[in-house]
Amino acid sequence: MKNSHKIVGLIFALTMLLLSGCGGLYSARPITGMLVDADTGEPLPGVIIVAQWKINEHFVGYERALLKVIETTSTKNGSYHFPGWGPMALPFLADFSDGEDPYVIYFKPGYWPNSMKNELALSNDRRWTPSGGFKGDGQVVALRKWDGKKELDYYSALAHMIMRLPQESVDEWKSFPRLTLAVEKIEMELRRRRDLPWNLPVPHIYGFNRDKISSKDKAYLQGFNDE
Repeated sequence: MKNSHKIVGLIFALTMLLLSGCGGLYSARPITGMLVDADTGEPLPGVIIVAQWKINEHFVGYERALLKVIETTSTKNGSYHFPGWGPMALPFLADFSDGEDPYVIYFKPGYWPNSMKNELALSNDRRWTPSGGFKGDGQVVALRKWDGKKELDYYSALAHMIMRLPQESVDEWKSFPRLTLAVEKIEMELRRRRDLPWNLPVPHIYGFNRDKISSKDKAYLQGFNDE
């Protein structure tokens, strides 16, 4: 009889867990690193770094898959830092097999974009527990300077970088305002060109249109323009 009560209690607890949609708690560790020029090895200040912590969308949908987005820039000596955060309640069936806990983008105008994430789960396995950290923590990341050649390759790389940013809402750009401003400047320069090749992808941040954003949003952006 006692065992049957325990089984009933366990079933009840599991049912409540499923109904609550909670898959445990997640906390992100701090991340530090260094950005350098790939050719000279010199520190790169002003590199925009965007980190997004995300789980697989398959079981939970996009809105619950994106856990957090943080943006920062490298300092004069090329270093950068993301503070730790959490704990955050995870949705049930939180799958980390894509290794995007976090997915980190590195970009500085005039340089080729770079990115890094944790390793994918092997084969079709699911990874139900976080990796426990970021493989790029404490690492030196080198960016290659763009020499102005191979325009199609360069702007295609920028387009790919932008596609990996959150795009569910027209307000997502507010999570990475520095990158939004940098892409806007590149977009405007390209649109002013009369010799723009028809097949050249023009980078654009989804949902961002300076002419249509509110005065409050313009003031928000101005703070990053002044940096």
